[in-house]
Amino acid sequence: MLIQILLETLPGWSVLLAFLLALFFTNKERAYSYTALRYLFLFNIALQGLWAFIYHTFFPSTASASIGWSVSPFEYEVGLVNLGFAVLGCMAFFKGRFDFWLATIVIVTVFLFGAGLGHLYQLVYRKDLAPSNAGLIMYTDLIMPPVYILLYCLARFSAKNQKQ
Repeated sequence: MLIQILLETLPGWSVLLAFLLALFFTNKERAYSYTALRYLFLFNIALQGLWAFIYHTFFPSTASASIGWSVSPFEYEVGLVNLGFAVLGCMAFFKGRFDFWLATIVIVTVFLFGAGLGHLYQLVYRKDLAPSNAGLIMYTDLIMPPVYILLYCLARFSAKNQKQ
């Protein structure tokens, strides 16, 4: 039961965990925005990507039902995209270069915002109230892209100011 709750709420607690860890591991050399973004890459993008890969690839019937979809081979493709996000998130966490971070944020933002708009469309026009359509994932899909962009801009600005 606890594992199910943790998996269902992963999009939310992974964000909270990243911000909490950033509070403890931010130092004088790096701004909070830099550290928070790194932990978001690890927990919100990589861990959530790995979870979504496993969920969509190995449990497509369960994943489809939780979204309000019919089972489709598309689940496998969504799973592979999420595996790519897991790899990108890990690489971004361990490779602290702004150009790589920006590329990661762009591709994740395009997918998440597009998925979030798709969830919203399904909610409004098809009345799809399934938990993985109209629940927490819809909100994080729409909210996290601007958060990534804002933290990236703040981290980049802070890094430039520290060099002066």
